[in-house]
Amino acid sequence: TLITGTGVTTYPGPLNVTSTGTVQVLGPTVFAAVSMTGGRLMPGGTSSTAFITMSVDSLALSGSSIVTMGVGQKPASDTITITGTNVGALAYGGTLQLDLAGLGTTQYPIFDATYSLFQFGAGTATGNLASITSINGAVQYAGLTWTRNGSLWTSTEFSGQPGLYFEFSQAAGTLAVVPEPSTYAMAGLGLAGVARMRWRRKAPRAAAALLLVAGMIVGYGVWPGASQRPETASRTADAGALHA
Repeated sequence: TLITGTGVTTYPGPLNVTSTGTVQVLGPTVFAAVSMTGGRLMPGGTSSTAFITMSVDSLALSGSSIVTMGVGQKPASDTITITGTNVGALAYGGTLQLDLAGLGTTQYPIFDATYSLFQFGAGTATGNLASITSINGAVQYAGLTWTRNGSLWTSTEFSGQPGLYFEFSQAAGTLAVVPEPSTYAMAGLGLAGVARMRWRRKAPRAAAALLLVAGMIVGYGVWPGASQRPETASRTADAGALHA
């Protein structure tokens, strides 16, 4: 078991982790290269809320290896930054385990939040995770299961929150909280309904105002606000001509 310090620590040599190994990263640690055929890598150590960013030149995950990463509100999470630029600097494999304790017991993740779990350059990631699991989640995350379609992993919906689920992109290294397309549609219908209700409330008042204006035009022959009726103005002009 390797437990790093809480300060900035650098490990220049390669680190090979087997089935019995555990690496707990408690500070902004920099590794040259990490290869895992088993064991567990834990940015943040055993804490579910002390989120850590660690750097590694290359990370190869395979076999029964497990990477446990904390996810919280804000959004905040543990992050692994891959500094190498060669193809395969990040080789996916093994299991990504999400520690959801940081999300709390009463809150849902921020709508449309995106967590940067892995940061790397374009074209450097290869391979596929074998699975994604979650631990320490509240009741709304109980029983989440994940399926992969290409490089995109999707969880089942959160309990009590239909249409809301996690999505992990291997290509981007990001975990996102996204709604089902039907959720967008329902939101659109809701906005349309509110707009229609407002229009229906305003329509009678607008119609009444138009009727009032029309009545004034018919009754007086002028638009509201005119100083006098046209025939009155005409008589006044004629009277002035006679006196002249």
